[in-house]
Amino acid sequence: MTTDTFPKTVTKKIRIGNATGTISGVCKGAGMIAPNMATMLCFILTDIAVEQKALNTCLRTAVSKSFNRITIDGDMSTNDTVLIMSNGMLGNKPLHRKIRILSAFSEGPGRDHL
Repeated sequence: MTTDTFPKTVTKKIRIGNATGTISGVCKGAGMIAPNMATMLCFILTDIAVEQKALNTCLRTAVSKSFNRITIDGDMSTNDTVLIMSNGMLGNKPLHRKIRILSAFSEGPGRDHL
């Protein structure tokens, strides 16, 4: 935890076809936060299979609406990281950019199920 005062984690279960997938995220921040995620480490993991280009699109969209809007102290850091990993262990057909379900996956933590 170091300088954090509380854990920053979220886990959400969502339906993909007949199976239930999991999306989990954990973040670690420090005192000096500025645009483009200064001093923020964020790791997002899922067992849902998603094609690489689609996963990249989801991540870039989410970061532009969240982490890249944070400003405190006007400082920046070289330690910025946000990443997403999908191991496909759910066994679903990989989600891709041309199917409706991808937008629901992209909104995962805010949705109860698909």
